[in-house]
Amino acid sequence: MKNYNNQNFLKIFSIFLIVSSIIFFFYGFLVGENSAGAGGLKGDFDNVWITLQTFLNNDLMTSIKSSSTAGVSLEQPYISSRTPLIYIFNKLFNPFVESKINYIRSVFFFLLLAPILFYYCLKIKFPKINNIVLALLACTILLSPYFRTSSYWGLEENYGIVFIFISYILLKVFFEEKKNKFFNKFIKLFFLIFASSLCVYFDQKLLIIPLFCFLKIIFSNQNSSIKILTFLLYSFFSIPFLYLVFLWGNIIPTTVSSERNTGGFYLSHLGFTLTIIGFYFIPLFFFREKNIISIIKSYFNNNKNLFLLFFFIIYLFFSFFLDNYQGSLFPVLGKGVIHKLSLLLFNDLLIQKLFVYGSFVVFYFIVTMFLDNQNNENLIIFYFLISSIFVFPILQEYFDPLILIIVFIFFNIKLKINYKNVIFLFFYLLFFLIYAKIHYFKIFSSLS
Repeated sequence: MKNYNNQNFLKIFSIFLIVSSIIFFFYGFLVGENSAGAGGLKGDFDNVWITLQTFLNNDLMTSIKSSSTAGVSLEQPYISSRTPLIYIFNKLFNPFVESKINYIRSVFFFLLLAPILFYYCLKIKFPKINNIVLALLACTILLSPYFRTSSYWGLEENYGIVFIFISYILLKVFFEEKKNKFFNKFIKLFFLIFASSLCVYFDQKLLIIPLFCFLKIIFSNQNSSIKILTFLLYSFFSIPFLYLVFLWGNIIPTTVSSERNTGGFYLSHLGFTLTIIGFYFIPLFFFREKNIISIIKSYFNNNKNLFLLFFFIIYLFFSFFLDNYQGSLFPVLGKGVIHKLSLLLFNDLLIQKLFVYGSFVVFYFIVTMFLDNQNNENLIIFYFLISSIFVFPILQEYFDPLILIIVFIFFNIKLKINYKNVIFLFFYLLFFLIYAKIHYFKIFSSLS
């Protein structure tokens, strides 16, 4: 009876949290919340609006070529680090682009698809889990300061998230096709490859999504004709991106590549990325079927982990003494929550650096212990770690809420999804949102 009452309480409390998070999300939109620092009409939206005008006032090819400094000169320049698909999409399908406020509202309502699709993906992945638990888990995306700010101010980041969910759904539909009819397989394969390819065109770092889908098909028991078609279709859908790389001489538009310093080598970013990813792994340890003591024991009994630790120590040595920790541009920009914490706690640069590099070690263990030598998971995290070395700046928003989404729908690690664990994750992310709101409130208050 006591257990029944406890479960009943958790159920009612979870429903309360679901309703509260939805109301809080809409309230943030109504008051123009800026919990990630990029919001406001004079924030990143200003660049979005200028770039959108380029596409609205010119033909597509002229607009695309304007993303290169070698391209045509237009009154409204291309000011974006992403491929043009977001602007092409809005030019062709969004009837509410005539004013800033209508455009912002249209993007907000379009991006409401994200938590709905997240819930649907979770339901596919965990069909036996209680619907209320999955709904609460899906609502955690509404607590991301970066998802919120991007949704509220018509920014670029969340389009790719919507297509991650669509890609996952289509991936499951493709593999659950029981019929042997080639035409049915081909249609489902085509839309899967198309949707996953669009992820890259919305956000270059989402290359991991089509790569994951490609490898999933190639190493499956599908017949050889399906695998050949997979290769050919992905090759075909990569042609526009290869054209853009040729046009820019880079993976991001020429108009912003110089200020982003793309093509550099930032060794310390691997450590910063570990702290950012590990930050989201911390509450997920409670979801593991193994207890933490068992995870630690099995970790140190594996010689492979000790071998990799040796290379990580070598990395720490070279990064600490040879890498430009502060960076030549925007020394305090980005680098994640642990870096921000070091700035808050210490004034001396050397102490800040020692604190951050000590955190690199702690979060190395957090990330590698959580992964537990799973091939799919190692591939995805390795991709983010290696790519971060070549990206400037490295920002928390690149991984939030992306890491949690990928863990819950793409990882194969066995997770205990129940009321208590999801409620704990909910409050963990809520406290982070509150911290972000206070942090940026102080910054903007000091500037005003």
